[in-house]
Amino acid sequence: MKIKNYLLLTAAILTTVSSGEAGKFYAGAGAMYTQSYSTLRLSSVRTPGGGPFYSTVTAADSSSGIGPRIFAGYERDHNNFFYSGEIIGSFQDMSWKKSLGIIPASNATGGGLAIISLAGSVKYTRNYTVGVRGKMGGHVSDNLSAFVGLGVINSQFKVAYGDAALGQVSDKKSVFGVEPSAGISYKLSSKWRLGLEYLYQQYGTFTTKNLNQTAGYTTNIKSKFKFGTAFVSVSYVI
Repeated sequence: MKIKNYLLLTAAILTTVSSGEAGKFYAGAGAMYTQSYSTLRLSSVRTPGGGPFYSTVTAADSSSGIGPRIFAGYERDHNNFFYSGEIIGSFQDMSWKKSLGIIPASNATGGGLAIISLAGSVKYTRNYTVGVRGKMGGHVSDNLSAFVGLGVINSQFKVAYGDAALGQVSDKKSVFGVEPSAGISYKLSSKWRLGLEYLYQQYGTFTTKNLNQTAGYTTNIKSKFKFGTAFVSVSYVI
């Protein structure tokens, strides 16, 4: 989705939540601790030397990362309930690399084994994320509130493959995802709030271009990105 479409969607959300009673604008920033539950599936085909030989390797990522996140929104109260619309943005917070070692391959006709790579590895980074989301919740007490949220996000991922002979070749793509969440907010003063939230992010499938430019070889990586994130934030009511 292009920036123009994000702005139109954001305007629609803010218009909806701001209709009727007067509300309040707010902005904030915080730190995310993100745990990855992603998988990267490498598929290679080698045609020279009595091929074709096929190889498939799945690498699971369980690494973690820390990164910043900024947000701004409009909130409206109704009795003990509230709802809001937000725009969000974050920067590079995940980077992971796994060595695959020797990657064997099999011939589809049963003609024996070959070696696709002697020192293959896969790597990905999440460069940035932008999105919009809605939240709704209730006031537990004068200072404490609880809420749930649902967002649509778009992140740019860079996925790379490399080995001793090839070097490293990468592909970048923007991938859409959904972000359900739940959290609490504590009012420090009439203007300042402290937030604690859990976010679950799941994306569509990202399949790279051919990452092996050697004649007779084809290598693609199919990625399924999933992340669980603890988010601590401070926001200011404008």
